[in-house]
Amino acid sequence: MMRLGGTVLLLAGAVACGASLDAENPSGLPAGSHAISTITPNFGPPSGGTSVTINGSGFTLESRVFFGNAELSATYLDTNTLVVTSPNAGVEATVDVRVRTDTQEALVPDGFAFTNSAPDTDTGTTSGTGLTGGLVEFQRIQYACPSCVGKPDFEVTASAAFHQPVAGSWSDSFVPMGQCLVNPGGSAPVTATIDAGEWAYLEFASTAMALHRSNGSLGPKYTASNLTVNDYVSNGAYDVSVSGGSGLGAFEVVSAFRTAEGFDSVQPQELLYTNEASAFSAVLSSSGTALSWSPSGSGTGFVVAIEAYDYYSGNPLGRILVCHGPDNGYLSVPGSAMQQLTGGSPALATVTLLRRQESEAVIPVNGATLQTISMAGVSGTATIY
Repeated sequence: MMRLGGTVLLLAGAVACGASLDAENPSGLPAGSHAISTITPNFGPPSGGTSVTINGSGFTLESRVFFGNAELSATYLDTNTLVVTSPNAGVEATVDVRVRTDTQEALVPDGFAFTNSAPDTDTGTTSGTGLTGGLVEFQRIQYACPSCVGKPDFEVTASAAFHQPVAGSWSDSFVPMGQCLVNPGGSAPVTATIDAGEWAYLEFASTAMALHRSNGSLGPKYTASNLTVNDYVSNGAYDVSVSGGSGLGAFEVVSAFRTAEGFDSVQPQELLYTNEASAFSAVLSSSGTALSWSPSGSGTGFVVAIEAYDYYSGNPLGRILVCHGPDNGYLSVPGSAMQQLTGGSPALATVTLLRRQESEAVIPVNGATLQTISMAGVSGTATIY
């Protein structure tokens, strides 16, 4: 099978899913694997008695919950939800939270705090100015046939940029909801970014991802390196903080954003075939095609990005079609857009499907809006006729 030539041009800022791909298991985890996404609440009095909901995936009736070394009686609600009651610790302390069976374990270090007072979440200014002051992007993409496109099994990226408060929204530079555009171009709301210190951090539970400052075309930017699939927790609440620099003081925003979730039951399922012999088996019609996915409804939007390659050589045609629609489980790509993408000739294609989650938080030091965009999805292959 021909490999695609050149570099895969994915949607700017679009990325990721798991370590191995299956249409019914896009997370890449072994069947029954445990993962913890949220612990709510994650604190309670040392005397115990707090009802705690643990959300995640892969839970079973045999799942056992531990706060530190203490095993708790767990109520199994479904594969994503367990409920326990915190024990009597006797003293203020922070303990690890584990969910395990004989063969699987999920761990959140320092996942629950026994305390006589709620953790301090006061970040200073809480009222916003209505102006935009920065953008955080956190994304995860999984490749169905990595060898077909010269990519690893998955990629996880995180980036941030901050600027003086301005009118406008970063979302304005993206493809509008309900539209499909070829080679879309949008303008950012600012022309220069500012220094927020050497480091920015994305934190979930007790895990912190460090984003280091570098010089971009617009000024200082923050990016993470060597991220793994475990750094992106679906439906996880992440804090954002910066160390503070000449352009922006130090701050922390607790639960600044929640990450997008993955999905399964993608149709046509041939998009997700995983080896070169069966890649490009999915057929998309140049007169219009429909894609579907499940589950639906939890994201603020859904993105389909289709990049076209020459049918005979595999070289990129330099055109990418981006569609942005509601996360309702179905997206129809019009024939006019498909014709513009391929130039009316048969083509090979990569098809990237992404669940998109947008949110906003207030930067406490200046009251500006910090916009966040997270996306999680898969990239497969197809042939367009």
